[in-house]
Amino acid sequence: MFAPLLLPVFLYAETHYRFPFFFSFLSKAEPELLADAPHRLEPGRRLPILLLAKDAHRFPSVLVSADAVLTAPGEAPRTVALITHRIRLDDRLWWTVCDIDVGVAVGWVAVDVRLTLEINGTTKTYHNDNLRTSNHSPLQVYVSPVPLPSLPGLRFGEAHAHSAATDDQVEFGVPTGAGKALGRSMGLTFWCVTDHSYDLDDRTDSYLDNHPDIPKWRSLQSEIDLLNDSVDGFVIVRGEEVTVRNHRGKNVHCLVYGDREYHPGSGDSAEHWLHTRSELSLGELLKRISPHALAFGAHVRERVPILQRLLLGRDVWHAQDMAHSRLSGVQFWNGSREGGWEEGKQAWIAQLLAGRKCIAVAGNDAHGNFNRFRQIGIPFLRIAEADHQLFGRVRTGVFTKVGSEAAILRALAEGRSIMTDGPAAMIADGNGELLLGTHIAGSTRAHITAVSSPEFGILQEITLFRGTPGFQRETVVERWSSESSFQFEADRVLESSGSSYYRLEVITSEGRRDGRQHMCLTNPVWCASSKEL
Repeated sequence: MFAPLLLPVFLYAETHYRFPFFFSFLSKAEPELLADAPHRLEPGRRLPILLLAKDAHRFPSVLVSADAVLTAPGEAPRTVALITHRIRLDDRLWWTVCDIDVGVAVGWVAVDVRLTLEINGTTKTYHNDNLRTSNHSPLQVYVSPVPLPSLPGLRFGEAHAHSAATDDQVEFGVPTGAGKALGRSMGLTFWCVTDHSYDLDDRTDSYLDNHPDIPKWRSLQSEIDLLNDSVDGFVIVRGEEVTVRNHRGKNVHCLVYGDREYHPGSGDSAEHWLHTRSELSLGELLKRISPHALAFGAHVRERVPILQRLLLGRDVWHAQDMAHSRLSGVQFWNGSREGGWEEGKQAWIAQLLAGRKCIAVAGNDAHGNFNRFRQIGIPFLRIAEADHQLFGRVRTGVFTKVGSEAAILRALAEGRSIMTDGPAAMIADGNGELLLGTHIAGSTRAHITAVSSPEFGILQEITLFRGTPGFQRETVVERWSSESSFQFEADRVLESSGSSYYRLEVITSEGRRDGRQHMCLTNPVWCASSKEL
């Protein structure tokens, strides 16, 4: 009953739900209607515009037409038709993706999508959505003149985002097919679909009722299999965000990748008032996942609001939880470098210094929200909008020659990966073979590479860290500075006299895209004595 007041909302806004006999200013007798687009477009790509209507089965209507007015730097506005024929809307969820040509535009392009809806004999035209209290302002797309900074064998993806399987009192998400289309356009090649365990056990026609046969979970698995059968360079990695009990008996979230079996977790679902004990402890979950599946702590140090702590039993991950031997690693980078980012990073480093092979991934915990964060702000009263928690804003990069689901899972498991919101970096041997995720012994000649672009800023600082278990802090092996370069290369001998590790951090100057600094962190190169190998 109180879910809208307690649950964090990072998805498209569900405005039709309200408490019985309770006023909702957001609710209206129309389907939720909105347009979305990627926040970034790779050069030479057509721009996909997502049109989506929710709950039209309750409010049958007609989408009369849709068009987009594009305003690029130095160009006059031009109008592109998206929908020119009448479309009957009467499904629970209807969507389509319209690809348009942006021409020679470079930089920020404003996209004002006009949606004309006919319902109960009345015709209305909306800009970008029909949500009350939203600003209806144009979508902003950065059309990049150059691809994402990359390195040989590197594939970028979204490691934590939700699908349309999330559909409840306060939020709903984007279909996997639509997410795939928009993700590809921004330079991604995979998406780890991680819907909440407490959404995946619902009936397909009611988010207020569970179903013992988990039809929503089974339908999602079939969707993923079908999408992965197509050879288009983009892969869906099946996953789940499972609510489990940490060592204090409180609720935390765990990302499970690559498992075809469903794992229950409903302690913080707010479906059963004051029943906050989740079905599984962290240890019990890690014992039951498939041998090939991976498990990562989700947004491990993100701050939990006091009401969610008290009424949903939510907590953060603690060192004792992160130290579980079956845990693959952690996701501490959750959409931005604010909030619990620094604390999460230090918690990850503490695990490394404790001698754990703890792999880190980065994601956005978004669903939908490709262009702007647009969700419930004040329940029943106001929509909130912002430019964070966007799909693909923060990325995990994996080094793999093959882009299959299995290959991506192997790369994640081995730590052949980086985290970034812009630049890319790697440590290789003298022959160019990747060292990230591997073990070295003795003296190893390493080649260090970092790349950026004007979009994300000049490579300002490249730092090589070494960590040795038993020590409280890492040491800086070497720090390189640059004032004018988007490419960096250096050779360095990595000494391995015992158990230790090396990793890279890269920081850029302010980028042309947003005036912000950007960052890349690699997972470690592991060191061991020759006897340990």
